[in-house]
Amino acid sequence: MSYVDTGRPTAFDYYRTGLWASAIAYVGILGLVTISLAVGSGSPSSMVSVFIIGGLYMAIPAVGIAVFITAPMGCVIGIIMRKALPPGQWHGAVNGGAVMGLILGLFALYSFSFADQWPDPGTLVFGIGLIAIGAGSGWLAQRTSLNWPVPIDESAADIFA
Repeated sequence: MSYVDTGRPTAFDYYRTGLWASAIAYVGILGLVTISLAVGSGSPSSMVSVFIIGGLYMAIPAVGIAVFITAPMGCVIGIIMRKALPPGQWHGAVNGGAVMGLILGLFALYSFSFADQWPDPGTLVFGIGLIAIGAGSGWLAQRTSLNWPVPIDESAADIFA
């Protein structure tokens, strides 16, 4: 008799997948910042310098954030979703979007005073873009690293046999 369900991901599986999703999100966020800076300045040299120099210097803090903040948050949210909801291919996208939304929400509470004014539309669009990057990286990490739930092999099913 087995006490562990081998078909369901463990906390380590979620943590490992969270690290992979954080790496994907880092590249996506770096691209978003590079594109937004290029649109603002219109200079190709600033795009290249932000992508290369900014990417190299921000990699060390990004690893720390991934190891200590985003991967554990994704692990907790993933375990809650696994226990509360039926298995689905959409768990990674919801998890990634929830982690990014929670981080942005905490940042907004810390830095802005919404009682006086809302952020400008550019800031809101940038935040929505970050949440979309989080959702996309969570979806991609679930599909490539976690590989749960396993899709049903319809060719092996003999429904009408």
